[in-house]
Amino acid sequence: MEAQIFGVIAVLLGVTFNQVFAFNYELGKTYRYNYATQLEISEGQESMLGAVGVHLSTQADVAVVWQNTQNDQDILLQITLHDTRLFNATKREDNENTYLSQSPILQAVSSHPIFAHWNSGKVSNLFASSADTTSSLNVKKGVASLLQVQTSDGKATEVDGSGECTVSYTNQDNIIRKTKDLSSCRKPASSEEFSHHKTIIGVTIQSDSQTTFELSDDKSIIQSATSTENYRTYVNIRHDLSSAVKSSQSLTFVSSEDGAKTLQGDSVEGAVASAGGEFINEDLENDPVEQQCTEECKSAAEVVAGVRDALTFENLSKMKSASAYLQVLEAFRGSSQETIQEILNDDANGDILPQLLDVAGATQTQAAFDAAMSILDFKNEELERTLERFLVVVAYSNHPSQDVFTFLWELLKDDGTANENVKMTLALTLGMMINTNCATEEKCQTQSVQDALSWFYDGLKSESAETRILCLQALKNAVQPASIAAITGLLDAEEDMTVIEVGLEALEKFKPEYFTSQVNRVLNTLYHQSRRPVSIVVQKLAVTSILGKNPSEQDVVNVVLSIPHQARLELAKYVISKVLQMTEKDSQAGETVRRALRNQAVGNYYNLGQDGFSTAYKNVLADTVNAMVDFDINILFTGAGLLRQSNFDVLMHAAGESMMVLQVAGYSKGLEYFFGEETGGDDEAGAGLGVQLLDMQLRPLNMVAGTSDLMSMAWNLGSASGSSYPALQGIMLLHDHVQKISLQSGFDVDFTLHGGASVDLGGSLDFSLWDRTSTTIVYNSGAVAIKGSTKVVTPFLRTGLDFHAEASGVINFITDVQFSTLPPMFCLQMMQEPLKYRNHVNVYEQLTRSVNKYEAKAVRRTKIKDLSFKLMDENSPNCHEMFGKDEEEDSGWW
Repeated sequence: MEAQIFGVIAVLLGVTFNQVFAFNYELGKTYRYNYATQLEISEGQESMLGAVGVHLSTQADVAVVWQNTQNDQDILLQITLHDTRLFNATKREDNENTYLSQSPILQAVSSHPIFAHWNSGKVSNLFASSADTTSSLNVKKGVASLLQVQTSDGKATEVDGSGECTVSYTNQDNIIRKTKDLSSCRKPASSEEFSHHKTIIGVTIQSDSQTTFELSDDKSIIQSATSTENYRTYVNIRHDLSSAVKSSQSLTFVSSEDGAKTLQGDSVEGAVASAGGEFINEDLENDPVEQQCTEECKSAAEVVAGVRDALTFENLSKMKSASAYLQVLEAFRGSSQETIQEILNDDANGDILPQLLDVAGATQTQAAFDAAMSILDFKNEELERTLERFLVVVAYSNHPSQDVFTFLWELLKDDGTANENVKMTLALTLGMMINTNCATEEKCQTQSVQDALSWFYDGLKSESAETRILCLQALKNAVQPASIAAITGLLDAEEDMTVIEVGLEALEKFKPEYFTSQVNRVLNTLYHQSRRPVSIVVQKLAVTSILGKNPSEQDVVNVVLSIPHQARLELAKYVISKVLQMTEKDSQAGETVRRALRNQAVGNYYNLGQDGFSTAYKNVLADTVNAMVDFDINILFTGAGLLRQSNFDVLMHAAGESMMVLQVAGYSKGLEYFFGEETGGDDEAGAGLGVQLLDMQLRPLNMVAGTSDLMSMAWNLGSASGSSYPALQGIMLLHDHVQKISLQSGFDVDFTLHGGASVDLGGSLDFSLWDRTSTTIVYNSGAVAIKGSTKVVTPFLRTGLDFHAEASGVINFITDVQFSTLPPMFCLQMMQEPLKYRNHVNVYEQLTRSVNKYEAKAVRRTKIKDLSFKLMDENSPNCHEMFGKDEEEDSGWW
């Protein structure tokens, strides 16, 4: 038995000792390796365009020039490159060979040696010649990175060209495999790198890195090392807008020879000093390389001059304006305040000044903001629309400067605006900027952000209803969970119906998990009017949140059982539609509603069979592989047949997130009085639009304000002019991603993505008390441009991939109501004009100072014909009766 135990121990010890070994790079010996690295850039999917890039080969002499007398694993390596050459990364005919006419030896990688401090397989730091160039040094760092290897299994932290990264080792015989977790790599923070905090309008970058080492038979040196790094980038809402970066390295042992000159010194630093010359202490991270502009570079003024026609007002909401905007944005980001100011003040740019201010607001540099402030006066009432438009553009900033936020916050706090409209838009902008800042804890905790939040919270206690509404609207855009208690506290005590409506709309922006039993208690109190009568809109908003967020089964039961007892029959019909809509929803709330309705005492005809015209309807607008867009229509009538509130919502779902692309809420209030119906509030007569765009609440747009406006219509045969009311016209930034991909090989790849939306959004109201009809038109025309670039950053080569996608479309939503007889009649029409999409992709490759250039292009186009959408079943008969079947057949609307 003892013999067996000793035998097992002997085997285990043998295995252990076989795996524990030490490298034996000998002092005074030079080890010659062949080194090659290849970099390919292509589309991130199968493509006829193929790849571009570079293949670099060289001879690397690795000499051991110093050794620690106390530790033979602590050595100094001198690495010298010889005979560096460039080749095509992919096989290509001679007439497409970018590198055919190059000098045989690449002078951009110098023969200056570097010294690498190597200790037990880890390169802790380098010493580089002060005469070496950055790009040359980075290539040498790539060679040194392949000399980093650990002989035991497990995780470690290493520094190489990618930064400080977590790596994992597995060891089997003389093969060692290293896996690098590229997502763990940390580099010094750079203000030049940023992304969007909303994943849905961001990008995804997938990456992996593997290195395989083969050791010599006696495991004394690295016989060979091969490494691959792969990156794939794509736009989350459209994955075919993509790029791929493939980097590989190989190091192969050729021979060794004695006779290397050794260095003297008690330490690594002393040994390097004895080598003569000036050497700088470096780590293995890639140093930033500046790539000089070539023939395609233009000044900002030249860029603006070239796209001036595309930026005219007439081209708003067209593809050409969105694309031109992105060109100017890139130019402005590299320009000084003086340069931008000159462009804004140039008389030749007078007609496009609003569009140039759109760009300046989105540039997100202090220079651009200061240039805009030089011509904008927030006290000038004549600039109201320009100021509001500029503020909305700034609100969409994805990396807003703290200085800009502080400036705008102090402007609001000190009442530094021209009028209440600008003040409201300023508050809404600050709310959006708080939301962006609070995506990261550090920015959220800055003094100015916390002061602004406190100011909005305090404003909820103001005696002024206008101030309470302003602060609620700002908190609606901020969407901070900490504000829920303040909002629900206000709803519990508030008497003003308009304030309550805004508060409920603010709550609706929060995710279901924030709707606790306490929040639901407040919502149920309002819907069931447990304490006081409330307006029909308050009830509608409250029940929408109860059912759609996080209801308990008892909440649903109570809502359904209340339906037959509703004095407001149109509200009852709306609640029924909402309940039935929720049964089709794949969510926790939907499952709760379905479970409640299985009880026959709840889900029966008596409760769910009420008549009326109010409705809730949802359907798909577009469904692609990567994103889905649906629309939601909620319509609430009064008993007299007046359209009290209608919501047209367009939501996009992608990458696990949802975004309110557009919400247009048409409303009327106080008009019921003229038809002998209780209003449920003390509101003066009015009508207008509330708009959300890309998750931002804009300032509500009043079309009819007060009884005097309404009576003016009546005296003019009761007809409004039907003129258009623009809610937003301008160009704003969507996608904004800038990232440097640092490769272990020493090359850097710049990945940039910018997206802009050019929009013309508004509506018109034709309301007639005389004829008892109303027509509301909501128009939404827009264009989107997305421009991406993936390119190698090196002074001796221009190579990379660009894509430029554009899309444009128009959707109109028309509501016609006749309330001359009861029951009233209504007809909804939703129409989409032809949708155009095109994507230009270009790959290129050219050596600096070479006339040879390889380029390949592809253009992909899609056109979707005009569409009219089938809406709820009860809509079609009404439209037939109101307009006749002849018009139906001509237009195909219903």
